[in-house]
Amino acid sequence: VLGWLHSVARSHVDIALSGKHRPVLIANALGSPPKDVIDQAHAAGVQVAALAGAAKHAMSHVANGVDIIIAQGYEAGGHTGEIASMVLTPEIVDAVGSEVAVLGAGGIGRGRQVAASLALGAQGVWTGSVWLTTKEYANLNTNAGMTEAFLRASSSDTVRTRVYTGKPARLALTVAALFWS
Repeated sequence: VLGWLHSVARSHVDIALSGKHRPVLIANALGSPPKDVIDQAHAAGVQVAALAGAAKHAMSHVANGVDIIIAQGYEAGGHTGEIASMVLTPEIVDAVGSEVAVLGAGGIGRGRQVAASLALGAQGVWTGSVWLTTKEYANLNTNAGMTEAFLRASSSDTVRTRVYTGKPARLALTVAALFWS
């Protein structure tokens, strides 16, 4: 599953935009969605976001018509680039922030990190792994120890791997161990 997989992603977009649902945003983590998909979303009144690990990616996304850039630093869970959020966020803000909204992502789990992202020029933040520690997630999660493991984890309890898609992704060691055992 490298990047945009047409056979799967297009059907998901078609379902999301079918009128039965009311999405306000479609976000893509591995590049820009195809231009026709962006146009289809815009025709339905839905904004499109794309994650970027470098300023050149953000500029490409904007050129394709993406509305929101998520500056995803190296510290983020999921797919990551090579640049830390402290450096990446202002680079992307400087490159495209006058054209589209920029959200900071990567290592944001507390208010201080939100404030830091805003101080770097982002207009907001995009968070992910922090939601795995919520009561709502714990109620849905079939692995009762997973939420506790996330809460106990420190910044050194992650690993970058290519286990899911062949592209670098950051996982908690407790999650990665499930795949390697």
